Parts: sequence; structure tokens; C-alpha cells
Amino acid sequence: MWRTVAWVLAVVLVLNIAAQAQKGTKPKPAQTGPKYICLMCKVGADKQGKCPLCNLQMLKAGVYVCTGCGAMADKPGDCAQCKKPMVKLASLAKKCKVCNYYSDKNKKECPVCEYRKKTKPK
Repeated sequence: MWRTVAWVLAVVLVLNIAAQAQKGTKPKPAQTGPKYICLMCKVGADKQGKCPLCNLQMLKAGVYVCTGCGAMADKPGDCAQCKKPMVKLASLAKKCKVCNYYSDKNKKECPVCEYRKKTKPK
């Protein structure tokens, strides 16, 4: 009888330890938007650097962008400049699978890949 109780307690203990170990290994959520953006071309990237289209320095992107003037902010609400609503930048951008730059999700082709195709020496 005692052996059965000991086995049951051991199994419960092992299962509890396994469950606690699984809780600690949660996958990190994928980033949904660019960290840096070119204010002229509206091209985004995960790393700071120069814009691949116009060669201007990319600036740190805010989490929210104004639907009217394109101003960026770290919190939602109305734009301080033009009073239009701010939306999440991630909802407006999509990441290109070829070059890993972000662009407008409504565009059919990536502006960076198209630019590179056109300027590629033959």
C-alpha cells in the first residue's frame, strides 16, 4: 500500500516539474512592425542604417502613425498636428520575404526589390 502511494506521489511530482519547465519556455512573439523607417520613402527595416532607395538615414519608428500626416507616436490617440487618428504601424506595413524590408501592405510589389531590379547592372 505504501509503495503504491509513494509511486503515485513520485509520478505527480515528476509531472508537476515537467509542467513548470514547459511554462518557462514560452516562445517569444514575433515582431510585427519595423523598428526603423525612412520618412521620405516610407520603407522600414529591423536594423538602423540608410534607406536602400534614397540613401537617407532611417529613424526610429514609433508604434503608432497618423493616418493624415504620417507623424509617429508611442501611444494611441489623435495626432497632435492634424487631429486625425493614429493607427498601429504594424497594421500598415508588411515585410518582404526576399529583401526583409518593410513597405506599404497595399503595394503589390516591394519598392526595394523593384528598385534593385531596375538598377542592377546588366
